Amino acid sequence: MERLSDEAIAVLWEEAKHVVHIRRDPNARRLTLRIRPAKRDVLLSVPPSISRSRAINFLELNICWIHEKLSKLPPLVELVPGSIIPIRGVYYHIVHVPETRGTAWIDLVAEEGEPTLFVAGRVEHSKRRIKNLLTELARADLTKSVAHYCNQLGTALPRITLRDTSSRWGSCSINGDLSFCWRLIFAPPMVLDYLAAHEVAHLLESNHSEKFWRTVTRICGHVEEAERWLRDHGPHLHCYG
Repeated sequence: MERLSDEAIAVLWEEAKHVVHIRRDPNARRLTLRIRPAKRDVLLSVPPSISRSRAINFLELNICWIHEKLSKLPPLVELVPGSIIPIRGVYYHIVHVPETRGTAWIDLVAEEGEPTLFVAGRVEHSKRRIKNLLTELARADLTKSVAHYCNQLGTALPRITLRDTSSRWGSCSINGDLSFCWRLIFAPPMVLDYLAAHEVAHLLESNHSEKFWRTVTRICGHVEEAERWLRDHGPHLHCYG
């Protein structure tokens, strides 16, 4: 195993190389390991009192666990012709149509009755055009859901931003702006809709108090189902693109 640094170490196996990032956490009471599916790496949280040698020993004792967890992550799927990706919970084949001018669109029954995402123009521009389409679809769905829940709660429609976040699916700023991860377009519609309700509720309650959750469950009827789906399948959304 390579030497441990303050920023990162590389844990080596015969067939693979995985990175473990080290974080000195002043609030940590013990050494903890966490798999980060979005980055396909591992985070080791270390209390201030733990020595360098003890952190290394802890990693050595958990090498098999780290390797097992990382090996179980779903394979990466590129946004290119030939790939199959979920859109709103339905799997689409990506098909290249070079004879058409550069754009991308979806059709539920286009290719032999199968859901298809068509991408036109030069193949080297496919990734960008596919991601642009997915982002536009996510923005449209989120804007619709946010407007619906703002109407229920009597709040003004906030500014909506889409990002590629790895630690949270949505957030509400102190100014009332909402931000979401564009990857929610891969999930079933009820998941995206729930996240919209969750963040809109933060416009009234900035914390996760009982009052906040009462508001969320009052305006959204599928909170538990969506939370369960995110817990079981959310990390997989980061394997696309």
